[in-house]
Amino acid sequence: RGRWQMNSTDKTMAGEHTNETTYLDIIPGKQIVYAYTMAMNGQIHSSSLTTVEFFSKDGGTELRFTEQGAFAEGSDGIAGRQNGWGWLLDGLAKALEQENA
Repeated sequence: RGRWQMNSTDKTMAGEHTNETTYLDIIPGKQIVYAYTMAMNGQIHSSSLTTVEFFSKDGGTELRFTEQGAFAEGSDGIAGRQNGWGWLLDGLAKALEQENA
């Protein structure tokens, strides 16, 4: 299990944001499956089931990310989730590039 919390003063997203995660299956080097909820000010606005798979490709590793989500009223929806994961995965790619340079 994992819990993440932050406070934001951004005008459109001001308040306390939390993420509660339960890891359902981990196969080292192959896949991670987890479920999580996201809440703002104690109100859950989305829940997701996520699978991250790893494949050998061209001497490296390819990552396949699949998320199924349910979004309640007040959620930033699919676009917000795509932006957030895009930002996180881009950061991971940059960190890996620096490590392998």
